[in-house]
Amino acid sequence: MEYNNNVNYQWKPDDKFELSGLEFSLLVNAARDFLNTADSQKVFMVKNMYDVLEDKLRKGVKAGIITPVETKPQEN
Repeated sequence: MEYNNNVNYQWKPDDKFELSGLEFSLLVNAARDFLNTADSQKVFMVKNMYDVLEDKLRKGVKAGIITPVETKPQEN
């Protein structure tokens, strides 16, 4: 099987992947560089906002206030 970056792949949670020291340092340094930017703080804020919205949606669905959109069959 050939790798295709247009395909979504999956693996088991306990599968192991090995990184070389160079690969590990690239990941660590890229993460550090990003976390030291103002944009990273925006990402965290958006994630927190999304979590609040998801919670409100979940509660709204449970209460019956929010309902699924009924899709109509497409006519040819």
